[in-house]
Amino acid sequence: MDSQIWVVATLLSSIIIIILTIVKFKIHPFLALLLASFYVGALMGMNPLEMVNAIEGGIGGTLGFLAAVIGLGTILGNMMEVSGRQNA
Repeated sequence: MDSQIWVVATLLSSIIIIILTIVKFKIHPFLALLLASFYVGALMGMNPLEMVNAIEGGIGGTLGFLAAVIGLGTILGNMMEVSGRQNA
């Protein structure tokens, strides 16, 4: 029973982290989800390599690393648009 409570508490706290990072701290949702994924992995006792492999597998075997590159590129493009540097 204690392990079930731990899993539910981890789930609820990760949802709170996602909401806070997006709404309060204005972090891009892709990064907020990555942060929450690492948070859950750390609380579940995974080592960093296992976390990266699990997240990559969760993103999708066909997309793999490409989805992360596209997501981070989108964030960079958005930052350039907001700063007005896309015209330079």
